[in-house]
Amino acid sequence: MAPRRPNGMDNIVGIEGYTRCCVPSGDCLRVQQRIGSHPVEDPMAIALDDLRDTVRVTCNNELCTIGRYMHRECFDQWEQAVLSYLKTCGRARSWSERQRHQNLWTKKGYDLAYKACGCK
Repeated sequence: MAPRRPNGMDNIVGIEGYTRCCVPSGDCLRVQQRIGSHPVEDPMAIALDDLRDTVRVTCNNELCTIGRYMHRECFDQWEQAVLSYLKTCGRARSWSERQRHQNLWTKKGYDLAYKACGCK
């Protein structure tokens, strides 16, 4: 997973320079914690000129229009969910935690984990 948008589609409705956290589950941790320090008062907002606490992701859905950045904490939680999914999957069940983590974003791991990486 990892959303990618065509150029020019990174705005929060009508607000230039912002995008929204694209966590696939839709459960942005900043919304749950009511943390919002952006001028748009949207806790899911990510300022495109300050990407220090974000992870850039690319969606495997070419038609995705959700976004291409996640808050670091949202990405970490989502990645842990995908790693947990791998524990129950085919040949990855025999991998160590370290192997799961190393293989997750390679073709070897993603071929097993793609079901847990759905685009919202």
